[in-house]
Amino acid sequence: MDQQIYIHFQPHGQRGFSLVELSIVLAVITIIATVATPNFITWLSNLRFQKVSQDIIYDLQLAKSSSIKRNSNIVFLINNFTCSSPPTPVPIPGGGYTIFIDDGNGGGSAGDDILTPGESVLKTVLMPLDVALCKNIDPSDDFAGNLITFLPTGLPKDGNTGTIRVNNNTFRQADISVNISGYIKSN
Repeated sequence: MDQQIYIHFQPHGQRGFSLVELSIVLAVITIIATVATPNFITWLSNLRFQKVSQDIIYDLQLAKSSSIKRNSNIVFLINNFTCSSPPTPVPIPGGGYTIFIDDGNGGGSAGDDILTPGESVLKTVLMPLDVALCKNIDPSDDFAGNLITFLPTGLPKDGNTGTIRVNNNTFRQADISVNISGYIKSN
């Protein structure tokens, strides 16, 4: 004969959470979130700042190497500057730049440092939230006309050199400069 065996489990206590236990867990999560949120926001802002600083260096090197590779003038045009004098960190986050081939295509003049319809844009960048692109405070150390043009030799046109300052809302700043030999560095 076939015998069937039934096993019946009985719980030894209540299952689930009480309202008090649930309230305590929610209170602990709230406290942790309250403490961690400002640190996370600062960390995120500093991460954006660091990425922008590295991207500007990379993009200046891209403009320089593209000028040699394409045997053409490549312009790194800073579209706008949005910072005031220190100690204001970032009054109006923003700014940006455009990298284009200054070859005169589309009816413009080659080598005029002006983006005309028909000239190829290699890259356009806008600054992210909490980061601003600024001119260096020293007016003798700025890009004339808010641009630097790399010649087919990789050197800056007309010795136009300068420093770009990147600020963020946590008072961090980096200076990225291009010297007369086309060397790009960050301070």
